[in-house]
Amino acid sequence: PGRPDGNEQLARLETTTSGQKDYGARIRGYIHPPVTGEYRFWIAADDRALLLLSTGVSPENARQIAGVPDPTLMREWGKFSTQASAPVRLQAGQRYYIEVIHKQADYKDNVAVAWQSPGRERAVVDGAYLSLP
Repeated sequence: PGRPDGNEQLARLETTTSGQKDYGARIRGYIHPPVTGEYRFWIAADDRALLLLSTGVSPENARQIAGVPDPTLMREWGKFSTQASAPVRLQAGQRYYIEVIHKQADYKDNVAVAWQSPGRERAVVDGAYLSLP
């Protein structure tokens, strides 16, 4: 804690298999919704993960909106009911703090976050809608 082994900027809110085991990761930044409306979020991960979202830019207001209690396959969105958030109203032009906490145990590591915005299909959150903290 407080001394990460490394960091990187992701092209989308997803990691691929690294072949490592027994580690924890924290992905954090801001999400920028393209349109105003109700959004739903999903998280998939091996082995466990939490998805937190703030009501604005402050990390202190972030609350868990979804989670993975046991391993899922990559982009397996429907294994557990806890993987999907309730609808969340987001405003275009605003930034919202988002964070993923991921615990990895074996070698099949992965984590991904998808969202569904008004009038669009569910998709992994692209880097075009993300920025660094």
